[in-house]
Amino acid sequence: MKSKLMVFAIVAALLLASYLYLIDAPSVAKNESLPGLLLESDQIKGIISNFNDLLDQNPGNDDTHVPVQSETAMPVSPTAIQGYVNIYGTIVDQDNQPIENALISEEYRFASARSDAEGRYQISVKLTKSKNPVVNIMRSGYREERVWVEGDDLGSGQAIKLDVSLSEANDTTSIHGWIGNDIGEGIAVQKIRITSRGLTQYVVSSDERGDFSFEGVRSGLTYRLEVFPEAQYSRYLYDSVEVTHNTPFIKVILTSINLVDINGMVVSSAGVPVPDFEINVRNTTTNSLVRMVSTDSSGFFKLDRFPAGELLFSTAYPEYFKITGVTLAPNETRSLNLVIDKGTHYLSGWVSDQNGVPVDNARVTLDAEINRGTTKSLSYRSRITNSVGAFSFADLGNETHVITVYAQDFKRKAISHRFESPSEEIHITLSSK
Repeated sequence: MKSKLMVFAIVAALLLASYLYLIDAPSVAKNESLPGLLLESDQIKGIISNFNDLLDQNPGNDDTHVPVQSETAMPVSPTAIQGYVNIYGTIVDQDNQPIENALISEEYRFASARSDAEGRYQISVKLTKSKNPVVNIMRSGYREERVWVEGDDLGSGQAIKLDVSLSEANDTTSIHGWIGNDIGEGIAVQKIRITSRGLTQYVVSSDERGDFSFEGVRSGLTYRLEVFPEAQYSRYLYDSVEVTHNTPFIKVILTSINLVDINGMVVSSAGVPVPDFEINVRNTTTNSLVRMVSTDSSGFFKLDRFPAGELLFSTAYPEYFKITGVTLAPNETRSLNLVIDKGTHYLSGWVSDQNGVPVDNARVTLDAEINRGTTKSLSYRSRITNSVGAFSFADLGNETHVITVYAQDFKRKAISHRFESPSEEIHITLSSK
């Protein structure tokens, strides 16, 4: 088993040597006046403006890629959970003796467990299409093992046996802490992550008392600690946890936020409801996670228990809509009208040079802006001209649109267009650079 793991580790290191771990967050000074770290999320500068930054982990040279070993039954619990894969096994030391209280966690999905007195463990990991499970096995006094569980046929309810042997290490330690609210109550099942540049990220959840601990953390380094709480609390970041063998107890106090229920409708500039439309909403005041709302067949939508504050509505490319200027006060009951550049108008056209020769592979963008009081609605669409220089846009509102054309070896050209009929065609001539 050890030799196989070593081979997989070498292969993993070669394949993943080009990964870059990026962390862009403000630094936070530690409160030195307390015996522990008392960090209140409404008082420190560590609450960042955007918690959806990309964290590309550098796995390091000790990653192990393990092919799936399916089992027909689980030794701990035979219960299969729909949509999850069960990972179980035994953690031992170099003398094949069981290791108790080792932390086994799946780093992308916040699933974790502890090994018992016989070294046995079991976790259930939710399956996703984008990432196979990545399991970290950690214990203070031992070197961490990071295992990529591979297999194209990972299935719901499947059981995977993963036995791991840990080698001793003097540079690992534990981190202990507590998560609570501003009235001193511990908060259970909060997701906590710590990361350090170039190293694996560690993830755990708080227990029923709000306590949490990380095992097998590399000492002598500075880590970033993040808490991803439930909707009623602000997200939290402390960017400078210095880990030693005497790291003080970390006390995290989350700030409560007000939740509101939102009703609304998505309409065109002409006031016509837009049915079956999906748009994401983010609270930019509290940096809340993005949630998606969908209109029904009548254009209505509902969003329950969302943090009060300033909201940002947006969709993804290539047809991009963005609505700003919507602010909800605590305990406010409000029905929103979100206006977007949607309608029944159709625009087609073609792009040519000054001699009338069609320009293919040119990018044509279409922008519009709708203002309704303090609310601003922007739209952006993009097309590439075909072999005869043609392009088209459908489902447009009766707004003034800015059409911009970008083509290699030609000057950028922007024109303003206002519809006079439901369907119109334009010809855009480009000048050479």
